[in-house]
Amino acid sequence: MLAGISPLILPTLRKIETRSIGAFTYERFLCDSLLLERVVKLSRYFLSPRSEGKERSVIYCLHGAVGDDAFATLIGLFESFSSADLDACLREGVEFVFPDCGTGYLRQDPTHPRESYADYFLNEVIPMIESDRSQPVRRRYLMGYSSGGYSALSLFVKYPNLFAGVVAGMPVLFDFDFFSDDCVKQYASDNGLDLAFITQGIQITRSVFKDYPDYLKHDPLTLLESADLSEIRGKPMFIDVGSDDEFGLWTGTRNLSRSLKEKQIPHLHVERAGVAHNMDCARLGTLDGFRIFFGIPAGEITHPPVLRSA
Repeated sequence: MLAGISPLILPTLRKIETRSIGAFTYERFLCDSLLLERVVKLSRYFLSPRSEGKERSVIYCLHGAVGDDAFATLIGLFESFSSADLDACLREGVEFVFPDCGTGYLRQDPTHPRESYADYFLNEVIPMIESDRSQPVRRRYLMGYSSGGYSALSLFVKYPNLFAGVVAGMPVLFDFDFFSDDCVKQYASDNGLDLAFITQGIQITRSVFKDYPDYLKHDPLTLLESADLSEIRGKPMFIDVGSDDEFGLWTGTRNLSRSLKEKQIPHLHVERAGVAHNMDCARLGTLDGFRIFFGIPAGEITHPPVLRSA
């Protein structure tokens, strides 16, 4: 097991489904979480057969507010892998793990431990997946999209020693007080957004955090100011968003990219032309991020024209 994770008594995993998806084996489990005090689901995908003793690279993928652990099957992710992608999976022993993370906002909440999905992820999910010593883990990576993209960035910046890289697709990065109706109206007006639509989405985020200062405790931009930048530099960071994102999330990703530039942290930030906040963006970002992690030649990376990169 990689350093940095101190497992508690591990919960029980009960397999409820096994089938093939593309070239991958898909397994779904029920997890009797001790920390959340309830049963949650978890899915993983890998290529068979797996050689005993071969090291693994595990990619932990965090879904968005309307997703769950099986979201990858809905977006056709694993049917989209090229031959070069599959070769890399075999070479690196890649395993994808999708935990069910509630709203996707992995925050640590000492006053409501049953909603502290960060504790569940760090202290139960990772140790459960990496406890098989016949398949040692060499590297672990983080991916996420939408609210899961926010959480992937948050955990990566907060615990950079635990992860080898991060991908954040259309991350929910709001750089204004979204608890203020007036601020929400101004944000919608400034960015040409549908106020009714964005208000509906923001209600989900408001339901997760007590107030805007509580949100900032987990905000990647805020956390960067006190982060150990030496642990972050040199690790792949990929942040993408659609130019037609209905929540205007390009504003937050641009600010994050600007901050990373100022701190001399190499990263790739792209805006996909004509792409909205949807399953296509999640699928494209996951594929591109995987290819960046494992050095797939640039010719294998296919996405709509990039409007802006950094």
